[in-house]
Amino acid sequence: MAHCQYCGQPIWDRYTIFEGKTYHDACFHEHVVPRCAYCQKPLLGYHLIDTWGNKYCEEHDRQYPHCAFCNRLIPPQQQTHGWDDYGSTRCPVCRATAIETVEQAQPPFQQCKQWLAQQGFRFNQLPLRLELRERAVLIRLLHGAVNHPLGVTLSSQQI
Repeated sequence: MAHCQYCGQPIWDRYTIFEGKTYHDACFHEHVVPRCAYCQKPLLGYHLIDTWGNKYCEEHDRQYPHCAFCNRLIPPQQQTHGWDDYGSTRCPVCRATAIETVEQAQPPFQQCKQWLAQQGFRFNQLPLRLELRERAVLIRLLHGAVNHPLGVTLSSQQI
């Protein structure tokens, strides 16, 4: 006699085999079947999986906006009213980790400079600057070549 891999009880009637394991139909549908990350419906058929492993219903890909930075879907309960100051829609993860002021950017900028120095790069008293710019300025600096810039690095060579 087979036993349910979820509850351990004997299986007397209807059952489901999933990934080589046997479950009561009720245990499978209530506890085992993957659920949509956005609506919690069971994902029994075709579904999508994003870069972070979130499984979701195919229709949500058209229903919800995508984050302009990481491409996660943004369901209604996570959407902010309108666009942010940078003309783009951000998910809660990107909003929470966004660097929006030079003061916020200084610690990672200093860490980057320290790492470069540890790799043997020498700046010879050259001033390294950090500037935060709006997307329109980034597009202008790239001469319009990119429609969706998230950053630009400008450099000069000193000999």
